[in-house]
Amino acid sequence: MNRLFCNHEIHYMKDNVERRKIEASAGMHSLIGVHGDPPYGHANYFNFASGPRCVNMWMENMSHLKEIGAIGRQIEVEIWKDEDRAWAVVVDDQVPDNYIEDSPCFTGYGAPRDGILQIMNQKYGWD
Repeated sequence: MNRLFCNHEIHYMKDNVERRKIEASAGMHSLIGVHGDPPYGHANYFNFASGPRCVNMWMENMSHLKEIGAIGRQIEVEIWKDEDRAWAVVVDDQVPDNYIEDSPCFTGYGAPRDGILQIMNQKYGWD
């Protein structure tokens, strides 16, 4: 179901969401064992080296895309900011759909406040 964004939602996104390319490099990440072949349906969550927490791609999937040359040194993301925290949503057209998760993972970092999460859910079609 598509609906238009309300004025307060548009205002939030204008002031707190930035679409840009960042270094496709992981910083902090989880350490679970990963089995099988990419794209992985479940692997390690991570923060980009520049800081924002990636919520819709696993670290191993990003690494694999770099290895095979599907993406370069940078990846396009939308960065959502709330106070001193930031979440990155991969929106790069070079990334095949099966490397992007259908729902976000906030494990190890926490989700944004409910109002922000609702806007994100609507924008990206997350349940």
